[in-house]
Amino acid sequence: TWTVAAPATPGQYEFRLFLNNGYERAATSDVVVVEPPPPPEPSEVTMEIDVASAFPGDPVTLTLSGAPGGATDWLALAEVGSADNAYVLYEYVGAGVTARTWTVNMPSTPGEYEFRLFLDNGYEREATSAAVAVLVPPPDPSEPELAVDTTTAQGGDVVTVTLTNAPGGATDWLALAAVEAPDTTYLQYTYVGAGLDSRTWAVTMPSTPGDYELRLFLDNGYQRAATSVTITVGDPPPDPAGAALAADVTTATPGQSVTVTLTNGLGGSGDWLALAQATTPDSSYLQYTYVGAGVDSRTWTVTMPGAPGDYEFRLFLNDGYEREATSPIVTVAP
Repeated sequence: TWTVAAPATPGQYEFRLFLNNGYERAATSDVVVVEPPPPPEPSEVTMEIDVASAFPGDPVTLTLSGAPGGATDWLALAEVGSADNAYVLYEYVGAGVTARTWTVNMPSTPGEYEFRLFLDNGYEREATSAAVAVLVPPPDPSEPELAVDTTTAQGGDVVTVTLTNAPGGATDWLALAAVEAPDTTYLQYTYVGAGLDSRTWAVTMPSTPGDYELRLFLDNGYQRAATSVTITVGDPPPDPAGAALAADVTTATPGQSVTVTLTNGLGGSGDWLALAQATTPDSSYLQYTYVGAGVDSRTWTVTMPGAPGDYEFRLFLNDGYEREATSPIVTVAP
């Protein structure tokens, strides 16, 4: 017997018997096939992150290993659930590089993010890291804050604002302003007081309905340091004792009958109702009727004019042009 090591080169081999130290072959074995070695097992790509949660702007490090090493393979940071072609940051791995780290600052928007490995400059995703949760940052305890005791009010109501964590500057000041107004425009103001880091201020709300806010400014200037939530000043409730006119429609066609209802009339014997164009003076009207002595509520049905436009009902007192009430607009349209 003769034991030999198979050649390293794949192919077909055989054993031969030669006689008398020459090349006269006397016998040949069966063919022995040397197979090529099996390909190496591909290493598994891993993507490890050093933290599972972070605040906006915090650095997070990804450790990549087992990468294929393609010249145009690349890493991306993306929002979890987003498409593969949507990403926040990216970085090429490097030609021939199979392991590396990548440190990124997390986005400012809270949410869940992940690292992804793509191959060949495309969107063939090879591996994905675990998710990194970007958390809502806690409020800075040193920041000034303005809190109000209500977010809705009527004109003339008193709203109390509480200031905390103020810098205590001698010329820091508070202002009440409309929400959309520039910092140089305000309705009321007061100084905080030298050395005071907290205080309250009772403010009377404006009579004009709208959205308002309290603002803290520093150093007698317009450097805004804090803003309260919005305070909405609503329309004042109607005076329950006041006369009111309500039409049964807000739009009508020429010649249509419209009924107006008077409530809380004064009952004067010379009080009267009129139908007039909305923009005309009180002495100009199209139709009229007397309310009736002692009558404080009634209806009046009129035929609307043929001319398109905006019309209204008016209540006048004492046979004159002292207007006491006006209905909402009734628009006549063809």
